[in-house]
Amino acid sequence: MSVLLGLLFSTGIVGGLAGVASAATDSGPTGLIKVCKTFTPPTITGVTLNPAVGSGFSFTIVDSDGVTQTVSVNNGTCSLPLTVSAGAATITEATAPWYQVSTGGITEQAGQSYLTSANTTTQVAVVAVTAGPAVDVVTYNNQLVTGFVEVCKATPTGSGLTGTFGFALSAKLLSGTFAAASYAGSASATVGACSSPIQVPAGSITAVENGTNLYVTAISADFDGVPANNALTSSNLVTATAVATVNAATNNSSQTDISFTDDVVGLELCKVWSPSTATGPANQEYTFTVTPSANPAGQGPVPAPYTVMLQVGQCSNAVNYAPGTPVTVTEGIVPGTKVQGISLAGAATTVVPFPDLVNRTTQIIMGNSVLGTTSTNDAVLTYANENALDGTLKICKYAGTGLAPLGTTFNFTVTGSGTTYTVAVPLGQCVFVGGNLTPVEFLYNQTLTVTESASTGNEAQSITANLANVTESRGATTEPVLSAISLGGIGTTSSANVTISENLLTEVNFFDIDPPIVTNPTGNGTGVASTNGTNGAATNNTNPLGTSNTSNAVVNANGVLVIVPTNAVSPIVKASTTKVALTKAQEAKLVKLQKQLAADKAQVKALSTKHFSSLAAAKSALKKVTALKSQEKLLNKEISALKNL
Repeated sequence: MSVLLGLLFSTGIVGGLAGVASAATDSGPTGLIKVCKTFTPPTITGVTLNPAVGSGFSFTIVDSDGVTQTVSVNNGTCSLPLTVSAGAATITEATAPWYQVSTGGITEQAGQSYLTSANTTTQVAVVAVTAGPAVDVVTYNNQLVTGFVEVCKATPTGSGLTGTFGFALSAKLLSGTFAAASYAGSASATVGACSSPIQVPAGSITAVENGTNLYVTAISADFDGVPANNALTSSNLVTATAVATVNAATNNSSQTDISFTDDVVGLELCKVWSPSTATGPANQEYTFTVTPSANPAGQGPVPAPYTVMLQVGQCSNAVNYAPGTPVTVTEGIVPGTKVQGISLAGAATTVVPFPDLVNRTTQIIMGNSVLGTTSTNDAVLTYANENALDGTLKICKYAGTGLAPLGTTFNFTVTGSGTTYTVAVPLGQCVFVGGNLTPVEFLYNQTLTVTESASTGNEAQSITANLANVTESRGATTEPVLSAISLGGIGTTSSANVTISENLLTEVNFFDIDPPIVTNPTGNGTGVASTNGTNGAATNNTNPLGTSNTSNAVVNANGVLVIVPTNAVSPIVKASTTKVALTKAQEAKLVKLQKQLAADKAQVKALSTKHFSSLAAAKSALKKVTALKSQEKLLNKEISALKNL
């Protein structure tokens, strides 16, 4: 930190406060004394000397009549003029370990001779006060006194704790709520080692280990590494705070060593039932996924993710962590149950906004909170479960976007509950699994597979549900209702996994269509298009805009001829957009070709929308469409050739 020094006293700015005089009174002529304070800029960083706030440096003035006054003066300021008896007055500055009067540091105003003696060691000055309005100004200049400190990190043998630990160093150099002088610094040490020597103000130093979750088992401080030479003033294991004494020293041959001993903390998982008199599924094992995150300070140990299997009434063995490590714990799904509560005790704190009961998840920070009152080496995380209410399932069948599917009733099977259910659903309607009068109640969070039986000529277009996420009485989870959706193909089965919500109806919707079937989508002229057993040849053509169309002519179940194009960019596009000058004969030919092309397209359009009374008539029309398409292709080539002359 940079050094902050107060501005020197200037006219109209007074920083000192006059104290209360003693009971004795002045009996004769009086004069005036003013005390000023300056400070040599410290040579170490982290020291703040602020003239604007708090208590300053204390001075005692005793005049010739024995009247005593005290005054506090901040750095860079002066006291108010103090009335004293004429004659010899003694000024004494209060001492402290962290400062001293500099050599020649007690002075009078230039050209004056009222300062009769000055002792920088005892910090005492004697002033010959002259009666009258003149003010005798005495200035004290102080300098910083420093010592050295090292902070060390230890851990019990075999604990496994590793890493580098940080510490905040501080000192309140002047008394008062808002100290006018202070120090702030830092230190770091790896396990089994100490920091470098740090130069700090002599006197009292406070060291606090960084972090919000710790496990400090011991704190000590001594002079020069000799345990018998105790330097510890006070300590607090929960807040990881040490207050120690630092002696004045010019180098680190004499220093204060502060040692913090830390240890790992363990995490146990326990499983109970709520209420305790109730029971869950017999012999049911609950799976917990434990996922530690990286320790923010890079400390260890941090175990790899692991799983724990517990039955009701059991607890796991403890797994050790470096304090401060975040850990996420999630209970696996057990159909028919839900998490009623998640409680934490001991050496960990819960991260807000956890726990998340709906999703069976919590996140904790390992270690004892520095805001707590006790420390322990173990954290116990307990999951309490309860029975959840059942839910029902309804299957709905609808026509998708396009041609309606063939048939009126569609068959489904439902598996995954131990019993296979079959459900027949009319098109446009919904049916409960088990029947509309006696619907089956399934376990909450149970995943079922709903499969639509294959039906000739139909294809599943989409599968949806009335709920996006599995929902229980307290709200929606992050689990999707639908998973593993398989739409299959034409004439095949389609299916989806459906997870049941608590005390709610889950509705799954199957949308089918009767699609045109294209077995040769590349359009090489040899493919066959088919719908409900009716075949048509695939054709290839180029339209007037220069787009190559691969068209599939098909007849649907209603007897309508359908042309289904698949567009691809043709090299003709670029050429056909180039403007050229044609002769009159060429222009006439171009107009004729374009009219013929338009007529052919009109025939194709008419045939494509016509209903046929028989399959033979439809096939005949299909043959004519194929011939027209071939002719269109030739016409497009001739038109293109003319435009590219």
